[in-house]
Amino acid sequence: MDTGEYCFMEHTDLKGFDVGVMYEVAGGPKQCHAFCNELSKCNFFLYKATNHECWLKGLPDDANVTSLLTNGTDMIFGGLNCSI
Repeated sequence: MDTGEYCFMEHTDLKGFDVGVMYEVAGGPKQCHAFCNELSKCNFFLYKATNHECWLKGLPDDANVTSLLTNGTDMIFGGLNCSI
């Protein structure tokens, strides 16, 4: 799965597949990306700016990520392989 093509996409959500959550993340989506990088089962992250939440996401290798993405409000979605 190439997670690098999903980098810091605004107003995008990946429903479900949560493998962890961090609250009061002051560092924004870049810090969320770092948290994801530290967790072996994390492939994607979702940063919710309203509450400064970082949702860590995992998917099976054969999952079609594009078909699972939905519109979100005040959210930034990204893949583990995004360049910072």
